[in-house]
Amino acid sequence: MYTLKLVYNKFNKILIKAKKHYKSYEISRSDELWIKKIMDSGTFKDKVSALSIYIRDNPKFSLKTLENLILMCNNKSKRESLTAINAVKDIFNEVLIN
Repeated sequence: MYTLKLVYNKFNKILIKAKKHYKSYEISRSDELWIKKIMDSGTFKDKVSALSIYIRDNPKFSLKTLENLILMCNNKSKRESLTAINAVKDIFNEVLIN
């Protein structure tokens, strides 16, 4: 039981630290509304750009956004697929791998 309490306390400290770190990466409400507007009514290239910007600003907390961008690579249009693939490549090269 003693080790369980130690594990719980350690996890709790890590969780508090992660929450503080996440708060520092939160985007403003206006940026969030802009991204939502682009995702609803923007062109494909605008959507890729908006997702890329969000991922670059919040690399540690944007796994779902990265998944969405990767899904956009599987588009029927070759041009749109290449646009998304290049964005994913750039994100991995510039943000995630470094």
